[in-house]
Amino acid sequence: MDLLNLLESSDDEGYIPMRKIYRPRINFDISNNFEFREKFRMRREEAEYVLSQIGPYLLNSNWNKLYQLCPKDQLPLALHWMGNSSAYHGVADMHGIRKSSVCKILSRVLTRLSIRCSNKW
Repeated sequence: MDLLNLLESSDDEGYIPMRKIYRPRINFDISNNFEFREKFRMRREEAEYVLSQIGPYLLNSNWNKLYQLCPKDQLPLALHWMGNSSAYHGVADMHGIRKSSVCKILSRVLTRLSIRCSNKW
């Protein structure tokens, strides 16, 4: 059998598409203020103020999408990345999300922070 026949052969009749596996999200609900500041490099009150300013802009148009992070979880993720200068895959593993999600969330949060800061916070 040559390569062309092998590529053209169709064995798709028993194909079952893989389902996404969603890991539990971790490290977002921290009740201890010392631990919050240590992890996110910001006091809880300051983070809540920042969230009140940029939170509405962090909502994605696909909000109905299952397992999407809400703004309350997006900001701590970005703060964790900024405070620790970690790589995307490190932050993704620490919070139980995908690297591509970390990239999108960071882009969204940092864009909103820069727009807000340029408008003289």
